Amino acid sequence: MGRVRHWGLLLTLAGTLVADAAAQAVPDSIRGAYPALPPGAASVPFEVVRALSTPMSSIDEPVQQVLGTETQWRAWWTRFYSFLAPIPEPPAFEEGRVAAVIALGRMPSAGYHVGVEGVFDADGERWIAVRMEVPGPTCIVSQVQTAPATAVWMPPSRGPVRFLERRVERSC
Repeated sequence: MGRVRHWGLLLTLAGTLVADAAAQAVPDSIRGAYPALPPGAASVPFEVVRALSTPMSSIDEPVQQVLGTETQWRAWWTRFYSFLAPIPEPPAFEEGRVAAVIALGRMPSAGYHVGVEGVFDADGERWIAVRMEVPGPTCIVSQVQTAPATAVWMPPSRGPVRFLERRVERSC
């Protein structure tokens, strides 16, 4: 009876390891879209900060940055929402995670978007896959300046962080 339990435990652990490895595999669609992503890259969990994922921000220039302290987080939040008065309270900066922030800067019209498609670790580095959408030539868009931006929570990296960009033209 003891051997049966041990085999059951061993099979459960093996199943967990296989599930974890499958969850960390880089999808073919990401690998094809970001050919600079090193082989052997493993997916890292991340969470989009909804309050900072918008076509309207106060960030006028392109930015790709990792914020590792609450002071940096609060400064970014204040800069991001400087067009509001009063500025809303930011989400809590929790120990054990960092924020990656990406802004396209000032755009000439609506129809621009930025998002994170994945976060990966490879060769001692963190890789963030960033998708930038731009309106195609036949798109009808509002003639208003925008400043698309996004942010994600993720575990801290032990090495340097690199942003991989891909530009996608939206057809309308």
